[in-house]
Amino acid sequence: ALKAREYVRDGRIGEIEHVTCYMIREREFFEDPSNRLWVSSSEASIGNGFAWGQTCHTLAWVYMVTGLRPKSVFCKMVCSAQTGADIFTSAIIDCTNGASITCQGLAGLPGGNSVGSALKKGRLIENKIFGSKGCLFYSGDDAEPSSGQLEVLCHDGFNESVPDFHFENTTKEGLGPESLRSFLDACRGELVVNPADAEIGLLVVETIETMYKSAKAG
Repeated sequence: ALKAREYVRDGRIGEIEHVTCYMIREREFFEDPSNRLWVSSSEASIGNGFAWGQTCHTLAWVYMVTGLRPKSVFCKMVCSAQTGADIFTSAIIDCTNGASITCQGLAGLPGGNSVGSALKKGRLIENKIFGSKGCLFYSGDDAEPSSGQLEVLCHDGFNESVPDFHFENTTKEGLGPESLRSFLDACRGELVVNPADAEIGLLVVETIETMYKSAKAG
């Protein structure tokens, strides 16, 4: 993510004009009432499901890498008949610089929850950023690093790639996810980079809240 942001900040793909992004995972997880924190709405929330549970990760990556800021949001949702949780979300986000973001969350894969399991299968993720000088792609299965890579393709002929796809570390082996290790480093007074800081968090929460309001209003 930091390397992708570096390409964007250096102007390698020019002014950002459009972003398309999605995350796909298993349907069964959001149709299981026992996953209460993931599928049940609280008094303070408009809804609950894929958007709050998973799309937040996608939007945090997009806002951090691109620097785009949302101006308005339109969203449609399909909800589970079993739990009421949103399982398919499709949002169009208009940004302050005139760019647009199309963001989808899709709980459509078969099978149970495989994230962090021995199945070594994760969520399917796609992030594509288009600018006036070229585009940047970062897509793959977040449980399998070899499934993707960071690619920059420019109209002037410049092409560069960084191998492997690392989106979120959900493996149970080793020293734990990098986010936890960074937190522990910060507790020890060490200097750390926080890609999903309070500003990014606020943008994500405001966007998703507006997605639910838009979907409810029709």
